[in-house]
Amino acid sequence: EVLPMMDAVLDAVAHPEVTVMLPGSVQLTRALVSAGLVDEMQFYLDPLILGDGLRLFEQDHGQSRRELDGVTTLPNGMLHLVYRASR
Repeated sequence: EVLPMMDAVLDAVAHPEVTVMLPGSVQLTRALVSAGLVDEMQFYLDPLILGDGLRLFEQDHGQSRRELDGVTTLPNGMLHLVYRASR
């Protein structure tokens, strides 16, 4: 399931003018981060506790070093977090 999407992303990043935005795929995001293809990540942090879920950075081992680049507090109390890859 991830491999066909990974091929499409690899084709897209071959063109520097293309911006790839990926909402919500934990498996594909993990694969892209591991491959060093992620320059920026944006998250919306909602103060709602749901319990279980998939961890995005499970077994990271330092492969995806990130630096916080911006924080915006939204009117509903959510936070918009922007992380950039530190290389």
